[in-house]
Amino acid sequence: MFQYFVYRERLAKLKVVFCGTKIRPFSGWQRQAKGKVLIPPQVLSGVYLTPLINHTCLPPLLEDPVEISSDSCSYFVNNSSSGEAEEFPCTEWEYDTSVYTNTLTSEFNLVCDRSYLRATYQSINMFGTIFTCMASGYIADRFGRKAVVLVTHLTYATLGFCISFASNFSLILALRFIMGCVGLPTIYILALEVCEIKYRSVVGILIGLPWAFGTMAWGGVAFQVRDWRWLQRCVILPFALYIPLVFIMDESPRWLIVRGQFDRARRVLQRAARWNKTQLPSEEALNNLMLVEEKQEQRCTLLETPALCSLSGSNFSADPFIYIVLGGLMEIPGFSLTAPIINRFGRKWPTIWGYVLSGIAILLLVFIPDNIQWLVMTLAMLGKLCNSGAFMIIFVYISEVLPTEVRLQGVSAAIMTSKVGAMVAPYVTDYVGPLVPWAPSVIFGVSSVVAGVALLPIHETLNVPMPDTIEDVPDITLKPTLFRRKPDLKVT
Repeated sequence: MFQYFVYRERLAKLKVVFCGTKIRPFSGWQRQAKGKVLIPPQVLSGVYLTPLINHTCLPPLLEDPVEISSDSCSYFVNNSSSGEAEEFPCTEWEYDTSVYTNTLTSEFNLVCDRSYLRATYQSINMFGTIFTCMASGYIADRFGRKAVVLVTHLTYATLGFCISFASNFSLILALRFIMGCVGLPTIYILALEVCEIKYRSVVGILIGLPWAFGTMAWGGVAFQVRDWRWLQRCVILPFALYIPLVFIMDESPRWLIVRGQFDRARRVLQRAARWNKTQLPSEEALNNLMLVEEKQEQRCTLLETPALCSLSGSNFSADPFIYIVLGGLMEIPGFSLTAPIINRFGRKWPTIWGYVLSGIAILLLVFIPDNIQWLVMTLAMLGKLCNSGAFMIIFVYISEVLPTEVRLQGVSAAIMTSKVGAMVAPYVTDYVGPLVPWAPSVIFGVSSVVAGVALLPIHETLNVPMPDTIEDVPDITLKPTLFRRKPDLKVT
């Protein structure tokens, strides 16, 4: 069990640099944390690196094929002895290069009996996340947020760069798996832990905007760079540009205080106070506050931690470049407009309606003919908009429900659960979709609706201080409501 102590709501009353102060809510310290998510989304790389490409079977020159199968996975040759056509599997193909000049699909022949590897390339990254989500939470809670951010980002950048030089597809899958293992949400938790209560929801939502911009940029870069190796190098480059900023980033003062490292926490708060042009309480008052809370730590136990689950939707793409750009564009209002919404209506109901409306939009696709492309794209983008907003709110929601001492572990557990859906999704679209065209829409739409309904028992967290220990969680009692009101808060 970790030896934590607690500073709880009394420390929050200092109003110092937890997302800045009331004078400068988005000061340099918070921008420093936000900059760490300005990266092109590696998780979307399968769209352009392993696309489904038109291909034609190339029988051996010595063979005289009678016919090539419609799927170009086999060819037929007359058997001289029996006089009947004998089927042989294709081993070489000619690929359409009108859209992509070179992809993993064409370079490693990910077609026919190897087509499952295209979905595996996308899923194995999520599979890696499942293995390390819980362990990463314990590591970050033990050694600090900054150390985990530094190590994981360095590893992620190095592996991403190595992929662009790999000549073996099994090696590429192994590197993608490890990248999933180190693709952790630690920087997001760090950003929220330095937020004052009244700015927490805004920062929690707006911190997703760089992801939206990165998604749009990903589509634009892929449109210009059609070779997968050079595309991978271009996408991984931003990591090298901002990793030096991690070295000058401060540790979470909440974590430092919970770990009993008062001197380091005091230095971080003093530096942040200078940046925000505000004043800390006297050193004696601050020390007394910490000592009072240190005594309360002896009553804290690690018995249980809340868990939440988030389900993701799917992509309904037409032109891959346009879809990715439009998808990123839809995430901008999805991320930005949700900030004032959750400040007015809370976290619970906007999240529920976001998932439910997203599911309805996706389910409606079942009844739309494929030739009405504008309506298909409109519903897909509407689902993307609602899902993006709900997805960002759920991260804020999770972080506010879980106490500081196990927050990263809890968030990691929720992310681990959500990655199961993301890991299965490529197989649903690649295998179930061709057999039953309406099935992916039903599966993803119903999943989104179920995610919304599953949140009904969870309490509201609007205007509630973030708990710091397990024992703090039962002390917060709320009456969920659709309209903004002061929650009934009990803090002992």
